[in-house]
Order: sequence, then C-alpha cells, then structure tokens
Amino acid sequence: LFGVSAPELLDGRVPARRLWGDSAAVLEEALFAAPGVRQRARHLTDFLAGLAAAAPAPDPLVRAAAERLDRLAVAEVARHLAVSERQLRRLVTTEVGYGPKRLGRVLRLRGALEQVRAGAELAEVAFEAGYADQAHFGNECRSLAGVAPGRFASVL
Repeated sequence: LFGVSAPELLDGRVPARRLWGDSAAVLEEALFAAPGVRQRARHLTDFLAGLAAAAPAPDPLVRAAAERLDRLAVAEVARHLAVSERQLRRLVTTEVGYGPKRLGRVLRLRGALEQVRAGAELAEVAFEAGYADQAHFGNECRSLAGVAPGRFASVL
C-alpha cells in the first residue's frame, strides 16, 4: 500500500511525496482546500482506498490471523494456523509493521469504534468488545488512536 516495507514506517515520519510522488502533491492540495475535518478525512480515505485497490493482496496467513486476532490470543491464533508464535509474529510484523498482539488490539478497537459511530453507548460497546470497563476502553482508544472514543467517533 505504501510502497515500502511496513517496519520502515513504524514510529516514524515519511513525507507523503517520498511515498507517492505527484499523487501526494494532489492529495495535499485537496486536504489543504477542504473546508473541514470530515471533508479532509473523506479525501484521505478515498485516496487510500484507491491505493488499496491497486495494492497486492496481503499474505494469506496474515489475513487469516487478522480475522481472528481481535477475539483470540496470539497463541490460539498460531495454533489454529499451524505455525509457531514466533513465525506468526515475524509474518505479521513484516506485513503490518508491528506484532500480532498490537494488531489484535487495533482490530478490537476498530470494531468497537464502528459500534460507537453507529450510535451505541460507550459502556455497552466496552462490554461487548471485551474491555474491563468503559475507562479501559477509553484508555485503549487514547493509547492507540490518540483521542477519546467519543471524540474519535464525532470526527469520522
């Protein structure tokens, strides 16, 4: 999707123009001209969706892991896929940029935020997603997304 290996991007900043050249310049102009956060988010989402449509398919084993990691422990996923935890960690890190445990956290949060955007109550979402309580859900959202769940949902 980004034209470089995922670990190269982890915890770093890479100018969009280095990744996508002139297409990034067009995106930057559209983001600058957009009148609000929602419009900027739509431009970025559309741009990334176009890249995703043209990107090669992810590793089938990593895709299978991602379909399970939001609800199963890493050891269970590795067992289901008949690979060692170490091999699973290596494959996921190569494909995604971080390990399967963090990927599971991100996927669980994504599912929970979809429910929040659909109008569900935060406490109900926290319970359904398997968080200890609403505060745990809020802390996890701030840790992974940088904002509280209510704020995140109101922007998108």
